[in-house]
Amino acid sequence: MANNLESKIHLISLAFSGGLLLSLAWLPLPFISILSFISLVPLFKLNELYFTEKIFNKKIFLILIIHFSLWNVLTTHWVCTYYFGEGIGVLIYNTILMVLAVVVNRIIASKHKNISLIFTWLSFEYLHQNWDLANPFLTLGNCLGTSIEFIQWYEFTGALGGSLWILAVNLCIFKALGNAQHKKKFWTIVGIGVPIIVSILISNFHVLRNKTESNLEVIVIHPQINNHDKKNNIIKNLDVLLGLTKLNITADTDYVVWPEGALNKLGWIHIINENKYINQVKDFLKDYPQTQIIAGGSFFEICTGEEKQYKNSNYDARTDIHFLAYNAVFKISLADAVKLYTKKKLVPFEETIPFSPIFRVVQSKISKNGLMFSVTDKYDNIFNDSSLHSFTPLVCYESILGEFTAYASRRSNLMFFLMNELSFNHVQARWLGLYNSMIRAIETRKNIARSANYGISAFIDPFGRAYEIEQGSEGTALKGRLTSNSYLTFYSTHGDFIGRVSLIIMVLFFLLNIITRFKEKYMPL
Repeated sequence: MANNLESKIHLISLAFSGGLLLSLAWLPLPFISILSFISLVPLFKLNELYFTEKIFNKKIFLILIIHFSLWNVLTTHWVCTYYFGEGIGVLIYNTILMVLAVVVNRIIASKHKNISLIFTWLSFEYLHQNWDLANPFLTLGNCLGTSIEFIQWYEFTGALGGSLWILAVNLCIFKALGNAQHKKKFWTIVGIGVPIIVSILISNFHVLRNKTESNLEVIVIHPQINNHDKKNNIIKNLDVLLGLTKLNITADTDYVVWPEGALNKLGWIHIINENKYINQVKDFLKDYPQTQIIAGGSFFEICTGEEKQYKNSNYDARTDIHFLAYNAVFKISLADAVKLYTKKKLVPFEETIPFSPIFRVVQSKISKNGLMFSVTDKYDNIFNDSSLHSFTPLVCYESILGEFTAYASRRSNLMFFLMNELSFNHVQARWLGLYNSMIRAIETRKNIARSANYGISAFIDPFGRAYEIEQGSEGTALKGRLTSNSYLTFYSTHGDFIGRVSLIIMVLFFLLNIITRFKEKYMPL
């Protein structure tokens, strides 16, 4: 009886210590992410217990739920700030998927259970960035955004390289704690120290220093526009945006960046160049003919024929019109017609309905409360820019997806992130968003101008260093000079190769398990 009680206390202590340590590692404080190097030790212990026959599997399953739910709730509870129901759903399904990663590892591996867990977890993180319910906020490597001095090698590996580093060091520490051999402790020190030394060397001797091509004046607008307020409209938004722009623009300004949602519900695409609000912006630019305004917003396209049945089509009962809506970026200048980029990665349940055939009932309920956006590339002409300082704009959610951002960076010399973080107006969410952008800068080695509505606006250099940081509640603007460069990183070329290799290794572990069981059953010694 006493032993059974001690066992339960031991398991619960593992669940709580692991969940708490992981949550602490995600706090927006300098260098606190080093806690991640011990935060998974309890998980490796739970994984080891899960493989033993002495512990009932359902008990471990429940302990894993406690472990991962604690991490999810303490770290990303802000997803419930505005969309409470959807936020609770995100916390639940993310917890379940993490538990399933450990369960799948139990199925595919018979030997080397903790090593196989590393590759199963990396496969989970990779897949979790590449499906309809993608949620990469808790990718382990992302927590190291508070310690950019240690992760300059992300330009080769991306954030999954950080995940591999964290997992490997935790396993070394777990083994060292259970083994008095000095060799185990030596490899733990090597595992922590070498990547840090490599990172410092990269910072000081990077060839990027000779790759800069032009120097540009960029203004970032930090407007604090409440798009959830029904009293707000595009007229009021434009007054705020143009007012802040006018206070800061000069004859030397190349770009002015407005955040996601600045020009919401702008109008129909087929008459976009005759739009009165676009013309209002162009009238403003007559005094600054060399300046281009990069603005987030949305536009509509009338549905015809089969498009009315498209999964994210919207319906206006007043006009009896079916239409598609697009979250977009507008490039407005005096020299050209409006150029566009449409958002490719949409937020599940907020902007789009994942697995539409399954959630068709939910779709109609959500569509009554707001627009469902669609994805297309037929209007994307913002990249048809022959200038040396071509740019890539990414809209909010897109910028937290490492591989997507890296591939997008290949067609440009600098990047603009247009953010609207009003729905997650929480201090931890704001800083996690900035740290993610800092990691994207390292992965791509591009200068980034980050314009955030109800978030943190900043400039970020190619080494992930943020400056001119603004998170105030009042509307303001930042001004900086950014250098463009044509440098292409290994990660920008090859993406999340660590995730793909991990999937292959996971399959090999599964095949090894099948062969082992076959031999044990049909070829006993």
